[in-house]
Amino acid sequence: MLATYVIFLTEDVVEKENTWYMWVVGACVGTFVMLLIGTVVTLYYMWRHRVVLVMKIVHYFQAYEEDGKVFHVVGTCFLNKQQ
Repeated sequence: MLATYVIFLTEDVVEKENTWYMWVVGACVGTFVMLLIGTVVTLYYMWRHRVVLVMKIVHYFQAYEEDGKVFHVVGTCFLNKQQ
């Protein structure tokens, strides 16, 4: 009877797939997406309510004028060298 029990147990053993890494990747991607969405929504809310910190950031990335010419922040050094 003992031998039958052992054979019966070995027949019912089902190997599981290792899918723990998919859970880890999914949790990391989900957390990153939620943090990204939360950051964008928070910045938009702060910009709409005219929070000084966000207004300074927006002002920093705006184009500026010098002697009636409009310079963009990225191209400023190239435009000034050509004159």
